[in-house]
Amino acid sequence: MPGCKRCGRDILFIQNKNGKYVPCDTEPVNYWKHRHGGSYVMTTTREKVYCTIKTPHPVIEEQCERNGIPLPKPDGCGYAIHVCEGRRLYG
Repeated sequence: MPGCKRCGRDILFIQNKNGKYVPCDTEPVNYWKHRHGGSYVMTTTREKVYCTIKTPHPVIEEQCERNGIPLPKPDGCGYAIHVCEGRRLYG
């Protein structure tokens, strides 16, 4: 499996709908679509989604906890776009 030239982590390349290959982390993650999420995920349908990863957005999490509502289910599963040394390599 190819590795990142900067950090050495394993990465995989997923082809997006425009034909470009996007470097992604190898572990699949759950994601919640959120316009202030701060992360990008490539989905199994080759779309780039702006989202939060692993847990819902902290504001949603806090509201659910305060009101006794169960956390929302993830919107999907995908691969996080690889970020290395604090820089976005693809965006």
